[in-house]
Amino acid sequence: MIAETGRRIIGHFPTYDITGTIDIALKLVPGTKRVYVVSGSHQVDKWLEDQARLASKKWEERVEFLYLSHMTIEGILATVSKAPPGSVILYLSLTQDVAGKGHTGLGFAHDLSRVSTVPVFGMFESALGYGVTGGSVISWNLIGKERDSWL
Repeated sequence: MIAETGRRIIGHFPTYDITGTIDIALKLVPGTKRVYVVSGSHQVDKWLEDQARLASKKWEERVEFLYLSHMTIEGILATVSKAPPGSVILYLSLTQDVAGKGHTGLGFAHDLSRVSTVPVFGMFESALGYGVTGGSVISWNLIGKERDSWL
């Protein structure tokens, strides 16, 4: 695609491996009975949550999934802070909460890990230094390098 600036723009839509991230979390934290799924109310956040709802069907007989997108940022942090042993946090994306309050992804990942007594798993490599334990993560850096090789 050529933008009005005359620069070539290549779109890329990565594949989010939510199933892989849940699988990693359940393997690293044996005995997990509860997964708190953290996402926001923005259209992109809701799309990722819908993907998580589909992915979670694989484990619904043995693991309870609690979706927190109906809460404010403060409510999410309060809920996560009370997560009992045998739980993990799955942080998808929180662009905007139900009150319309936005938050930066890395800052919120840090906030989640600061209040949580259980591990936080996520979708993005960039959050690993901000409190996310791991997951099947997307590396924007690698995607950028791959795209550079096309030009």
